[in-house]
Amino acid sequence: MNLKAAGGEDQLNDRLSFQRFVGLNMTSKVPDYTTIWRFRDVLIKYDLLDGLFELVIKECDDKGLIIKRGTIVDSTIIKSVNRPLSKEKRKDLEKNPSSQIDTDATSTKKRNKNYFGYKGHIGMDQGSKLIRKKTFTTASPHDITEMSKLVTGDEDSVWGDKAYNKKEDKQTARASGIYYGVLDKGKRNHPLGDNQKKRNKQKSKVRAAVEHPFSYIKEKLGYKIARAKTHARNEFDFTMNCILYNLFRADYLLEKVPIGGVG
Repeated sequence: MNLKAAGGEDQLNDRLSFQRFVGLNMTSKVPDYTTIWRFRDVLIKYDLLDGLFELVIKECDDKGLIIKRGTIVDSTIIKSVNRPLSKEKRKDLEKNPSSQIDTDATSTKKRNKNYFGYKGHIGMDQGSKLIRKKTFTTASPHDITEMSKLVTGDEDSVWGDKAYNKKEDKQTARASGIYYGVLDKGKRNHPLGDNQKKRNKQKSKVRAAVEHPFSYIKEKLGYKIARAKTHARNEFDFTMNCILYNLFRADYLLEKVPIGGVG
């Protein structure tokens, strides 16, 4: 789904359902490209979008859609539309800034492949698959740096791949009566034993569900590339797509799943 201002104007002009959703009637004037663009920047400037995200989550919780059985954490790389910048190019842009070049994005390496851009991190409610928590960073920070921001505190278990494995977190979870479903990670000269490998396979079956919202956001909503030129605007796009995903997911749960049957 195109979240650019021009795309928003086109959708509002073409679809009555979109007009009803934003509160417009047949006699209302559809806001133009500039109005939508400025409105987006106001939301960013005053940090209002997170409040909208939390409002949607609260509505889902009030309707009994959030199970709180467990939280599954994960991240996805969102490549920047720009190419990686050399040190010389960055220094030149510090002297001669360009609004057409993304200088906020950073690089990372995953499975021997280099990426330049950002990471979207989520904490997903196990069972309902609703996104309860989200953060947005450049590509370089390690996934585990966002772990504490992705759990809510009222879940019975926490799940994640081995990138989130931390001894202190495991001890804290156990002391709090929370099942630690993060995959075990082998160490140099201390490979995983057969029992650990078996547990990892079992945990992976639960953890794999977190791929659903990422797949929906990228394939159904079309959010595969970070096209904005700043961290703030790209974070806006990611957050808005998380909100849209939750709205569509909640609509599915309310229509397709019997009351008390979520999960």
